[in-house]
Amino acid sequence: MSSSESNNDDLLPSPDQDLWAVYPMSDDVITNILDQIEGSHNTTTSPTISSISSLSDPSSPKRSRDSDSYTSALEELPSKYPRLTKPLQHYYPIVHHLPIHELLADLAYGVQYTLVHLITTSQLSLDEPTPDFLSTLQGPNAEAIKTQVGPSTLQQQMFVQKEEVNTPWAELDKEEAVLQKDLYGGLGSNPDFPEWYGGRIAFKGKCALGSSCCFTRRFGSKSFIRLKVPPDIFYSTGQSLSSFLTQPFTLWSHVFRACYAKEDNVFLFKVNETLDAVGELKLIQGLNLDSFVNWFNPLYENRKQPMSKWSSCFALGFSNSIPGPQLSPDLIMKEDDVVSIEGSDMTDGCGFCSFRLLSHIQEYTLSDSIQ
Repeated sequence: MSSSESNNDDLLPSPDQDLWAVYPMSDDVITNILDQIEGSHNTTTSPTISSISSLSDPSSPKRSRDSDSYTSALEELPSKYPRLTKPLQHYYPIVHHLPIHELLADLAYGVQYTLVHLITTSQLSLDEPTPDFLSTLQGPNAEAIKTQVGPSTLQQQMFVQKEEVNTPWAELDKEEAVLQKDLYGGLGSNPDFPEWYGGRIAFKGKCALGSSCCFTRRFGSKSFIRLKVPPDIFYSTGQSLSSFLTQPFTLWSHVFRACYAKEDNVFLFKVNETLDAVGELKLIQGLNLDSFVNWFNPLYENRKQPMSKWSSCFALGFSNSIPGPQLSPDLIMKEDDVVSIEGSDMTDGCGFCSFRLLSHIQEYTLSDSIQ
């Protein structure tokens, strides 16, 4: 390592300090990280990144670090993303900051996610999420997030008026309230909200209203993040992308792991892990990645299936859909399959239903996929 590279250590705190920096998943960052992983396959040492170019002014003087103040340490970091000089496994957190860990836990999830978006896109500086600032963001998503946008009241009002139609925050508040009362409340046919179903908030860069799918209705919109990977990297040969995506991703205290990829999108699932106040991963209530896979498509039960068919089933869980009508179990009758002489199932996926059910589907779900 050259002397210029070794000096980049000053840009980051040591692991025993109360600070983790921001790592936005931009094309530049992903490309640089994957290049370094690819290059590490022929070495015996841990992959490292010697430098990642910053958008901050390189001629600006460095500020002195006050070990007693996390804000002064934050000010030393580049506004876009830092230079990385330690092994890659230390830098998979997207955003985590220990001094405000407990304060963040009291904020609504949409507020936490929006802070990540604003910081990683340089709309909010790293030294702004102070305890005093965070104390103003208490309450439901729809109310708290209004205080974050724009430096003036006029700009805030303009933003709210512009985004009011597509804002996801009121919908997220409703979904969170429903799921807190009933874990299956987002699946549809909810007696309290007969024509409503959940899973319509898309966490992909900037949070927005989107389409619903089976998985987001069952586990909630906030349980998934969509990571868009540049096509030239997604379809490239080698193991660098796989190595990168097998690591955990943390968003404050929330831990996500890659569970599915389609075209140039990778889906991350919120697992039963958390990054605690001392920066250690610990187990919490919920599903790990294996449990999530076995919940939807158990490997053992489908062990005779070709792997290509088994893996393609996950596309159904992530495909855009709306829930069909809920049927009472006592109204569902079992019929034996028709099997050919050769042993083939001739009625796989077939069944009978009433005219009333078909009429309901035509009226409410015509032209949409039903799950």
